[in-house]
Amino acid sequence: CFSPPATPKLRSAPAGSLRGGPRRSRVSSVAGRQRVVVEAPEEFLGGWAVALVDVLDIDDIDDVNPWLRELHIEANIVVLGDGNMDVIKEGEEGRLFLCGGELMMEGDRLVRVGKTGVAVHFDRVETCDAE
Repeated sequence: CFSPPATPKLRSAPAGSLRGGPRRSRVSSVAGRQRVVVEAPEEFLGGWAVALVDVLDIDDIDDVNPWLRELHIEANIVVLGDGNMDVIKEGEEGRLFLCGGELMMEGDRLVRVGKTGVAVHFDRVETCDAE
């Protein structure tokens, strides 16, 4: 099972930008396009682990960056595999993004297509309950 770290660190967000308060939105601009922080669709929620990477030279989980090996998604917050956190953002035409790559569902798999075009496929994993 996947157990997110107890004290994750926020990745690529200014200090204090995600402090308490209900559903705050942050706007960022990427190449002139604005992206707004949004809550993830229900089918994105939960724990995910890398299942497949669409690139010929990656044949082992060790070849995948640690931050991308596992994801845990709750609302708009994503705990990355290295313990850092980021947020899900909505861009043009309702497309969703994580760390600059587009997120989508393909069947039962979550897929992130990075800026370089490499698609990383994730299978849902059971999350451990904190005791």
